Order: sequence, then structure tokens, then C-alpha cells
Amino acid sequence: MRIKIFNFIYKHWYQLIPGIILVGLFVFIYGCQSTTQSLTQPSRTVTRSELQIEINTLLETSQIRFEDLDRQDQLRNLILQNALVVAQGQPFNPLGMISGLLAVYGAGSAARDTRNIIKKKKGTA
Repeated sequence: MRIKIFNFIYKHWYQLIPGIILVGLFVFIYGCQSTTQSLTQPSRTVTRSELQIEINTLLETSQIRFEDLDRQDQLRNLILQNALVVAQGQPFNPLGMISGLLAVYGAGSAARDTRNIIKKKKGTA
């Protein structure tokens, strides 16, 4: 039995070798996912779905940081406007200052709540 198999291999080696190579190539192509360099850790490679997760994380982080910058700009503009009112000789309006600070605090707490919701969703995903 073994001799017949070896004789068959010996007679048809020029057909078997390319066939084995093609089967190996098909297994390699079908089984391996394409990868690319990670955006956050360049020494690591990621698949398409992992790259999409990294992009979404970066976009959410940048959105949160833009909201923080907007809140800081609102506070600076409020202080500047009240300083201009006082500099023009008009009486200082503490009620307007308090309502403005509360508005900035509300925007800040909304941004914080949004950040916490995003963190909770990431934790459950």
C-alpha cells in the first residue's frame, strides 16, 4: 500500500506540489484578516473593526474636549462682559453675574453627564 502511494507521488509530483501550494495559499488568504498600523499605538497592528473603534473613540474624545473649550470661552466672555460693564461706569449687576455663572455651570454639568454616559456605554460595549 505504501509503495503504491509513493509511486503515485513520484509519478505525479509536478501536479501535487503546485496543488499543495495553492491549497496553502487559499487557506492563508481566507484565514488571515488584513491589518494596518494603530492610530493610538503605532507599534500595534489592528483589523478594520478595531480601527473603526479607535476612530470613534478619538472623535468622541475630541468632541468632549471641544465642549470643554466652549464652556471655558463662555466663562471668559461672561467675565469680560461684566468687567466692561463695570469699566463703563454702570452699576454692577450681581444677579446677572450669578445667572451667567449658573448658565456656565449648567453647560459644564451637561458636558460632564455626556462624558459619563459615553464612559458607561464603552464599559458595556
